[in-house]
Amino acid sequence: MRVCFVVGKMSFSGAEKVLSIVAKSLVDQGDDVHVLLLQKENGYYAEEENLKIHGVKPSGNKIKRVITRFSNIRKTVKGINPDVVVSFGYVCNNNTIIAMLCSGIPVIACERNDPNYDPLDKTQRVIRKLVYRLAKGFVFQTETISHYFSKKIQQKAAIIPNPIEKSNYTWSDKESNNVIVTVARLDEYQKNLTSLFEAFSIFHSSHSNYQLEVYGDGPDRTLLERKISELNMTENIILKGRVNNPTSQIVHAKLFVLSSVFEGMPNALMEAMSVGLPCISTDCGGGGAAALAAYDGGCILVPVGDAVSLSNAMSSVVDDNNYRNEISEHASKINERLAVEEIIKLWRAYLKKIIQ
Repeated sequence: MRVCFVVGKMSFSGAEKVLSIVAKSLVDQGDDVHVLLLQKENGYYAEEENLKIHGVKPSGNKIKRVITRFSNIRKTVKGINPDVVVSFGYVCNNNTIIAMLCSGIPVIACERNDPNYDPLDKTQRVIRKLVYRLAKGFVFQTETISHYFSKKIQQKAAIIPNPIEKSNYTWSDKESNNVIVTVARLDEYQKNLTSLFEAFSIFHSSHSNYQLEVYGDGPDRTLLERKISELNMTENIILKGRVNNPTSQIVHAKLFVLSSVFEGMPNALMEAMSVGLPCISTDCGGGGAAALAAYDGGCILVPVGDAVSLSNAMSSVVDDNNYRNEISEHASKINERLAVEEIIKLWRAYLKKIIQ
């Protein structure tokens, strides 16, 4: 089976990591896998996994870029001559579906976020609605995301959760520090870190020996630094920046918290659960956190934007050793349920169905 994945770039995002895991696993099973990048020709995961990389980054003014992008995608994909094309993210999906019209090569569109929020622009949502009708198949991470789309699209879709690679790290309560952690892009529209900071400020009033550490970078760093200062938490909320292996840092914490407004299926939460780290998450849009919590009860859910509820949940975990270890035990079961080998079976079965 020859498969061509299409994505903007291969760097540090969750979607790109999932693509990397799926592509590498298909290669390991003897499939011929190519990755087409629309933004740049190299990246972190591409280099790490030694994938067959093709770049089609167009140049020129805006109109010329749009025209040449369609042409370059079509020409490159036809040169690869895959059995199926799998595109990641609504921007790449739209471009790829249009570029491959009447080519005879089926396109699968993978939605990687909550479509109620992404894209923000309503015009882009209308374009997506029209273009998606032309795709051969779809992969959604959750039933919630699938239900956003029409019945016709749902009938052509597969629900495939993100895979989790078992970590080399294991959380130990005895070795944990008085630290609460999160891993998130500093993007307030989606990640809602100001709500987390407010919750931690409340929590800190009765747990003054705790720190909050935030791993990640992004466009709203200045805004978040200002919020930390307003809360008088500059010594207690630390923006650690982006690190290549955040798991090695967060495994020593007492608790992981995800405060997002929306997600697809949050990889940061999955990776924290995989090491057995007790986790709290907002019941964010997209249904990914709720699905993870429902599997084995390895994650506590709180309402989005409710700083008091989040603070209370933090206290309930750090104040009760037995409860904390019970959550940890359930969380680690994600390694079996969403193991790479199990998720790849779903991918291969669906790819073969579309090809046939």
